[in-house]
Amino acid sequence: MKKILYVPSLNCTVAAKNDEYLSYWYAVRFADTIESNAKNLAALNGKRLTLDESGERAFVSVKSTDGGYTISCGSFFGFETILNKLQKGECAVGTFPVTYDCEGDVYALADRQHRIMYSNVLWDNDILHYAPSRNRLTAAIVKEYSPEIVGMQECGQRKRKECGIYALENVMSEAGYVEARVQAKNNCDNVNCTPIFYNPDAVEPLDCGYYWYEHQCQLIGRGDQSSKSLTWGRFRFKNDGRELLFVSTHMCTQDDDVREKQAMEAEKLITSLQSESGCPVIFGGDFNGNMSQKNYRYLTEKAGWTDVRGLVDFCSHEKGHHAYPEFDFRLEIPVSTVKETEFDEKVSVDHALTFGGGLKLSRFAIINNYLAQSSSDHYPLYVDFEY
Repeated sequence: MKKILYVPSLNCTVAAKNDEYLSYWYAVRFADTIESNAKNLAALNGKRLTLDESGERAFVSVKSTDGGYTISCGSFFGFETILNKLQKGECAVGTFPVTYDCEGDVYALADRQHRIMYSNVLWDNDILHYAPSRNRLTAAIVKEYSPEIVGMQECGQRKRKECGIYALENVMSEAGYVEARVQAKNNCDNVNCTPIFYNPDAVEPLDCGYYWYEHQCQLIGRGDQSSKSLTWGRFRFKNDGRELLFVSTHMCTQDDDVREKQAMEAEKLITSLQSESGCPVIFGGDFNGNMSQKNYRYLTEKAGWTDVRGLVDFCSHEKGHHAYPEFDFRLEIPVSTVKETEFDEKVSVDHALTFGGGLKLSRFAIINNYLAQSSSDHYPLYVDFEY
């Protein structure tokens, strides 16, 4: 079923899947892009733009239809391809019909045995950083890239209870993911701000837990402190029976000495858990510390854990965080404010480390596209591996 909505600011209607926010979000972006491109100024006026998601994933086509235009592709990578070409002026509505190879993230479509993901989802829920809409984009990203396990950060009540039916745990459930059940105890609401979500068709949770760091910066409020924690889970993959100890963490923003002490706490706990289970570990999330700062250096130099970046065949080199997205009141959707992608991994604060052996790591990838830029101030990252 299609959802038809008139967009007054663009004087057109857009048609997208009734049950998928991402489809609608792309339709509005297409309409705005066409309208703002001088070559296409009169092409969409009073017409309808329809997204058809029944096409092949590797190709995207655009054709004229009665009363408007139809864009067909089997994944959002195709929609990004056409948007990029329209924004660069490489094609105009009058040149349709056209067919292009997708220019999206080919690694997201590639075969792999296992995939995990980390994503800082941005704490805020205010007039410019409206969380219900951003939660729906976050869930869409996870659904499209299909990791078996996802670790998130900054998932406080602003991303949960305040968002009502679009609470993060609700939209993730609609995407097919279950939150690992742990009892969170901290100094503010006892909410788990570093949750783990998993695909129950792909993995089985064997054990899991939550740890709130004892060392906290005393110059910040309780809400900020409460997010500085880790959640761990031991999972068994259903396709091969192998196990993984997966950890999601968020460390102190303000104080490098506090970050180092939190890293020491993490090492003590996770090393003990790994010793008991004997399975390999992937420990990641938002360290709030780059490669030169004390928590990262402690874990990689003194604890001897290894950055996944140094072990993979393919590695993204973007800086992991960027400008905040903002809510566009004219279009009524969250949009990116990123002007230019920065390629400097040494100042990234989002990392994935490993120890315990047994993993053949193939990809460390940053999801750097307009969709990711519109959902948070951090790019999601994913790691592909096999045993």
